[in-house]
Order: sequence, then C-alpha cells, then structure tokens
Amino acid sequence: MAGKARVHELAKELGLSSKQVLSKLQDLGEFVKSPSSTVEATAARKLRDAMTGKGQPGTPRRSWSHATGNNPYSPPRRDPNPAPLPPPRPPRPRPDPWIAPSAPDSDETFEQAARRMRAQGKPGRRPRPPKLTRLAEHIAGDSVYSHAHNPMSPDIANGWAMQWYGHVFEDDEAIAWLKAGLNGNEADAALSMRRIGWTPVTLRRIVRGETVLELWRKRVFSIEDIDRMLREQDGDGAR
Repeated sequence: MAGKARVHELAKELGLSSKQVLSKLQDLGEFVKSPSSTVEATAARKLRDAMTGKGQPGTPRRSWSHATGNNPYSPPRRDPNPAPLPPPRPPRPRPDPWIAPSAPDSDETFEQAARRMRAQGKPGRRPRPPKLTRLAEHIAGDSVYSHAHNPMSPDIANGWAMQWYGHVFEDDEAIAWLKAGLNGNEADAALSMRRIGWTPVTLRRIVRGETVLELWRKRVFSIEDIDRMLREQDGDGAR
C-alpha cells in the first residue's frame, strides 16, 4: 500500500494482529485509536521498516532469496555433489532371420560349411508358401483375378476359401457354385442364394432372355427380385 491504510489492513499485510500494530504505532509516536483508524503513508512506511529491520543497525534484514532457502515458494535445493548415474545397459543383440550367414573361412570344407548351415538353421531361406486346400486351388486357378502372368497369391486364395468354409460350404458345393459362374470372393452372395433355395443350376436358368447370373450381375435386380421373376415364370414352381 503506497498511500494511507487502515490499521487492520496493515495487520493483515504484515501478518500481525491489530493490537500488535496499534502498540507498535504508539512506540513509533503515532497515535491511533482503533483497528479501523487510518494511518498516514509515512507512519505505515515506518511500521514496515520496523518490521523488516530496515534502517536499524545490527538487525539483519529478512531475505527472500532463493539461495537462503527461507522462501516457501522457492524451488528445492539441488545437491552440489549428486551421486553419479549408473551406466546404461548395452542393447541386447537380436538375430535377424533374413541375414545370410557369415562368409566361411578359406580353409572350410564343404562338409564343414554344410554342418554350419544346418546348425544356423539356414537363416537365408524364406518360409515356404502356405499349402492350398482343394477349394483354394480351384479359386487360384479359375478366378478372373488370376492370370498366367500374374497368378493369385496363395494367401489370398486361402483367405477366400476360408470365407466359403465360414458359411459352411463344403469343397464340392463351393466348387459347384464357382463352376456355375461365381467368383472366389462371392461367398456371401452364394450364401444368400442358398438361403432362398437356389442351387448352382439356378444361375444357368433363363429369365427375361438372360441367365440368372447375367441378370444378377447387372446389379439392377436383387436376388429376391429375380427369385420373384422365376416364380412368376414357373407359376410358383421349382427353381
């Protein structure tokens, strides 16, 4: 407070009671009556100087320096001689399965090299491709996505075959749908057709001048719409 202040305000500022402030002001020659009395700026400055020891020889001044450590808001002190940190652990070497074996010695014989390769597990060899199931072989060989210059990956063929197996299609039944014209990735369509009573033979039937498969591939009519056409054509007969 640079100007005038009341006694209770000075007490709050200095962390004292109003009675202590009144007593100190009387010692300094200032006459005040109550905690609500106003103190002149000069008297307030004298009171602050008296509390901090300013202007009084032999009285150490309170310091809020970070070095003394008496400031409650100062950061904690750091040890000037901290203990050394432990050395970092060296990384563990990890063998790379795709790295070829080291070059043999010039005096190594063929038998010794063969034994060394067997002991190292032939790290330069890549794993063999997965074995194809009978359905996967048919998908890889007859799929429209497989060509002579770009054969289908065994992983893709097995993945499509697993879709058929997931819909509880046996190899013979699934291959029959593939031979009727469906692709290897159309197991969901075959499941929908089977649910409404279609068979692979149904895909070859003629409706409105086209086969059922050709009409379905136009994506104009749904499977249910084509099934309704078949029923109307057959008089609700067999499909």
